[in-house]
Amino acid sequence: MTARHVAAFAVAVLPIMLTPGVSMTLATQRTLRDGPAAGLRVAAGTACGLTVHATAAGLGLAALVARSATALPC
Repeated sequence: MTARHVAAFAVAVLPIMLTPGVSMTLATQRTLRDGPAAGLRVAAGTACGLTVHATAAGLGLAALVARSATALPC
């Protein structure tokens, strides 16, 4: 896997990572209740979790595609 592949995957995953959802609600709630530092901690934790999840998904998909050539000979 080259840096170009990683960059393409990052571009594909970025809109999903930026879509507001439950994590946005949690960050807003913590910010309003405990202040900006708490909101930033929630946002940083969410970003780290999404990055790990997206990386694991990308590596798993890459492994699946790499193995499919031997599983499905032409």
